[in-house]
Amino acid sequence: MRICIDVRSIKNIPTGLGKYAYQLVKGLAEIDQVNEYVLLQRTMIAKPVIEQPNFTSIYFPTDIDSFKSITQVAKLINEQKVDLYHSLYNFLPEGLDPKIKAIVTYHDFSWILSPVIAQRNLLRGMIVNIFARIVYPRTMKRARHVICISKNTQADLHRLYPYPSTQSSVIYHGVDLNQRKQGEIRKEIVAWQNRQYILQLGNTRAYKNPIGTLKGLEKIKEEYPNCQLIYVGRGDGILKVMEYAKRYDLADRIHHLQQLSDAEVYFLLQHAQLLSFPSLYEGFGLPVVEAYQAGCPVLCSNISALKEIGEFASCQIDPHSSDSIAAGMRRILSDPVYRQSLIEQGKKMADQFRWSRAASETFSVYQRVYHEE
Repeated sequence: MRICIDVRSIKNIPTGLGKYAYQLVKGLAEIDQVNEYVLLQRTMIAKPVIEQPNFTSIYFPTDIDSFKSITQVAKLINEQKVDLYHSLYNFLPEGLDPKIKAIVTYHDFSWILSPVIAQRNLLRGMIVNIFARIVYPRTMKRARHVICISKNTQADLHRLYPYPSTQSSVIYHGVDLNQRKQGEIRKEIVAWQNRQYILQLGNTRAYKNPIGTLKGLEKIKEEYPNCQLIYVGRGDGILKVMEYAKRYDLADRIHHLQQLSDAEVYFLLQHAQLLSFPSLYEGFGLPVVEAYQAGCPVLCSNISALKEIGEFASCQIDPHSSDSIAAGMRRILSDPVYRQSLIEQGKKMADQFRWSRAASETFSVYQRVYHEE
């Protein structure tokens, strides 16, 4: 087989999509030295993602979801004479050679189901919703196989696009413990080791509900006067968060950290009182699994994929209720027996999620699609 994998989600600033792309191709490289792989990278990432004889890289300047990519990148892919093309994010380009069998990974359907809270503002939410309503059906009809990262995403797929020809599989994300333990940890991160703090990972857009965590802390701030709140990730909505923090007299307790290494994130998870993840919508929820692996108790929403991956190993709350969030925080912080049970159940749950398994299951999809008529 000759397979083109679109890894343009890998960028200079780490993201969940980039982590998925890197870990997938890293895992494929470990299990397959026979088939040929062409990695489609962003031009800004000049170094090949994988350096191995059966891997080569080609380059395109824009993201998978850009208009330029959807209308122009097919020519570059067609020139590679590949058998399969795997888009790792929700879209297939127009003009792909009919001989190329296409596979696409869907992480979630936020652009359809919750576009406003998933984007930076109302206008952008409306634009991506219109864009998705045009492009997604064309992608579904063109794809030979759709990989979904959770059963929740798969259910959304077949509810929104009930095409008889749409074949799908659920392949979960994973954790890589060895990688997360490697690397130097800066002294300003180590300084958190003996402090009491709640951690929230990911961007601070509305769908991640960062203000929900803030409102929960506000309700218990008198009981836990030394408890801090750390947001780790892109600061898309951090200014709005800080406005609320000032309103609730919590500004001196809020900290925003960006561009941390995997080792530093793992360190913060190990020493946090809990991970707060009260998202309003998720396709999977990778930080939850990473917290399980690190032995960090998890407080997360009881909706979408978070119910799927967290029902028996986390403190599940109503993300729309600050009272529910506060009650969950209070229980984890005050009940050591409950806290320990979450840690133990989380570690058991984490064993189900491995990047090596994701790579192996994806390779099986490649083989199956390749041999289909």
